[in-house]
Amino acid sequence: MEVATYEYKKDFIDIIPVGDLHIGSENSDIHDVIKALEKEEGKIIFLGDLIDNAIVNSLGDVYSQKDNPQGTLKQISSLFDKFKDRILGVVGGNHERRTWRKVGVDPIALLCQEKNIPYTDDLMVIDINLKNGKKLVGQKNRINYKIACHHGSSGGRFPERSMRQHRYFFDVISGVDIYLTGHTHIPEMHKFSIFEYDSKNKKIRKKDIVGITVPSWTDEKYAVQKLLAPTARGMFKIRLFANKTQKIEVLAR
Repeated sequence: MEVATYEYKKDFIDIIPVGDLHIGSENSDIHDVIKALEKEEGKIIFLGDLIDNAIVNSLGDVYSQKDNPQGTLKQISSLFDKFKDRILGVVGGNHERRTWRKVGVDPIALLCQEKNIPYTDDLMVIDINLKNGKKLVGQKNRINYKIACHHGSSGGRFPERSMRQHRYFFDVISGVDIYLTGHTHIPEMHKFSIFEYDSKNKKIRKKDIVGITVPSWTDEKYAVQKLLAPTARGMFKIRLFANKTQKIEVLAR
C-alpha cells in the first residue's frame, strides 16, 4: 500500500484516471490514449493493466501479441517520460502481476522507481491539498481530497455487476472522497452518501462519495469469443475545487 501526498495553490485541479491500456495486445489503442491525454490538461492516475502481457494459460492469446514484453515496456517507459510531470501515481493490475508470479519481477514497479513515480501493486491513496490564492499553511487554510485507487477485482463484465467492486472497496478502506477502479472495462460513475460522526464538533453529517470505473483502451478477442459487449471508449475528468467545502465535478467524454 502506498500514500502519495500533493499540495497545489490553484482554483481547481483536474485529474484524469486511465487504466486497462493493455499495450501489446493486437487491439490496444495506445496511440489514441496518448492523443487524448495530449488534448486534455490535468494530472494523471494510471490504474493498472498497462501491459497486456499474455502468457501461456492466460485468457489473452500469447500468439496474437503485437509486441513482446520488451517492446511493451519500452512503450510504457516512453509514456511515463512523456507525461511524467502530470502523473500522480501508478497502480499495478492483474496483467502486471503475471510477470511477478512467473519470475518474481514487477517491471512496472522498476520503471516507476527509476522515474520516481509513486507505485503500488495493490492500494494507493492520493492525498491532495488545495488552496486558492494563499499559502498552504494550517488546516483551516486548505481543502483536502483523498482518492483511493485500486485496479479492481471481480465484479464481472456486465454493468449490473461491475460496480459491485466499489462495495468491496468500501469495506476495505474508509475516509476517502473518491474511489477509482478499472479491471471490468465497463465505464461507470456513481455517487452515494453515508453518515459520518464528526467527533470534533460532536455532530453527525452526511458525506458524499464518488465511485468511478474507467474504460479500457482495447477490444479483446477473447471477450468477443465469449459474447461479451465491446468496451465503450471515453475518458473521465475529475475536477476538484479549492472552495471552503468540498466540490467535485466529474466530466465524461
